[in-house]
Amino acid sequence: YVGTQFLRVFLVGLLAFLAIYLIVEFFERVDDFLEKGTPFRQAVAYFVYKIPQILMQISPAAILLASVFSLLILGHNNEITAMRACGLSLYRISLPILVLGAIGSGLLFFAGEYLLPITNKKVNYIIQVYVKKRPPKGVIRKNKIWYRSDNRTIWQIESFDPNRNLLKGVTLYRLSTEGQLLERLDAKTVIWNGKLWVFRDGQHRKFPRKGQLESQAFTEAQVDIPERPEDFLQIKKEPGEMNLGEMREYIQGLRANGVDETKYVVDLHAKLAYPLVGLIMALVGIPFSLKTGRSGGLARSILLTLAIGFSYFILFYAGLSLGHAGILPAVVAAWSTNVIFLATGVYMMATVRG
Repeated sequence: YVGTQFLRVFLVGLLAFLAIYLIVEFFERVDDFLEKGTPFRQAVAYFVYKIPQILMQISPAAILLASVFSLLILGHNNEITAMRACGLSLYRISLPILVLGAIGSGLLFFAGEYLLPITNKKVNYIIQVYVKKRPPKGVIRKNKIWYRSDNRTIWQIESFDPNRNLLKGVTLYRLSTEGQLLERLDAKTVIWNGKLWVFRDGQHRKFPRKGQLESQAFTEAQVDIPERPEDFLQIKKEPGEMNLGEMREYIQGLRANGVDETKYVVDLHAKLAYPLVGLIMALVGIPFSLKTGRSGGLARSILLTLAIGFSYFILFYAGLSLGHAGILPAVVAAWSTNVIFLATGVYMMATVRG
């Protein structure tokens, strides 16, 4: 019975939050879609693919809302008093909410691992191609960057360090208009000097005619090609487009090539930490509702509930920002907010009295 009450409030809150979020998102995007002439089908697809990410963000708030107001409603109707009179403890009454919160955490983890990487790729593709009008010229395959230039040149890059404008493990393939290989340029490192790309420790091979090969090693060579560092910035794997296994593999590749992987390590821990917010919000909401139910009205409960939810997300994303900047260790940046709220919830549950 308690679980049913929780689910009713949760679904109402979830649908309300989803509707508000979609309305705000619609008015933010509609001008871009109309200005860029985005096809109606792609505009609709954008909002459809955006829904899983929205649900991921608003579900913790809906769980908190449900855990607070389901018990407030039961208390207002004197049903908690009746349950207590029948010998049920507050912990037993709260158990269904904790179980449903734990199930919510499991669903958040499942969505982040299997659903969001797919839908986030779709959303980013629509924005890049149909709004920003930047058809993809590059992809990442097996942690290698492949980029197709407008002058029939194909880049293969082991890693790209945007902080130093440094490429490692670079191979350039230059093709003829018929698609035949004319030149191949290999280099251990390639760095942007502000005007040109400087290739270092490499080999330059030419194929003037079929079956012929001209090869020359070099220590350093400046190459005038149209690509700039910002062209490669568009080709990167976003954390939201990868599952845990892909992120670990990607981090290992960055680390092996000497590229700073701090941001991705923080986001890897965040992927593990964030789903637990479902259980944490349920745990915090239960004693909070029992304490405020006796001393405050509905408006006060709503304001305090919103304050709890906002404070969690402010602390969580502030911690991630500090982690990305290297100020906090990745584990502390991603997990500290969960530890604080979990300890608060356990303490409140231990001290609440009927």
